[in-house]
Amino acid sequence: MIADIQDEKGMNVATELGYENARFVHCNVTKESDVAAAMKFTVSTFGKLDICFSNAGYIGENPTLSLSLSISFFHHLSILDCIL
Repeated sequence: MIADIQDEKGMNVATELGYENARFVHCNVTKESDVAAAMKFTVSTFGKLDICFSNAGYIGENPTLSLSLSISFFHHLSILDCIL
């Protein structure tokens, strides 16, 4: 299962792997409901979930950590780092 917020890229990867091997589902890992839906879709499609690997990350205007980060931006990064 390929789960990502980048729909076109995710669909392309799933297509390259082949329909019998992979599917794509939109998933924003900062939203618990998206993660739950992706897990449910995986189990309903393949019958089980063997392993889950989260490689979420963020690249934005200010990719380096510093004391000048806003609390809301720091919170967003923390959520990404603590997923699954």
